Amino acid sequence: IHAKAKFVPGQWTKMDVSAIGSHYVVKLNGATITDIQDVQGRKEGVVALQLHGDMDMTVEFRDIHLKPISK
Repeated sequence: IHAKAKFVPGQWTKMDVSAIGSHYVVKLNGATITDIQDVQGRKEGVVALQLHGDMDMTVEFRDIHLKPISK
């Protein structure tokens, strides 16, 4: 499912991101859009929210929750 298939302009979009070890899952409004194993991916580091440049839009974030996973 492509991300745009679940995006509704003018409405809040719920995104859930899970990164456990090398397993990454991204859900957009409940639909899984990414479910991959990336053994070369980073296992630790910073978390950042970004907007790619040269786009004319307003971006807002709300209700951001970070939950560490016990090792």
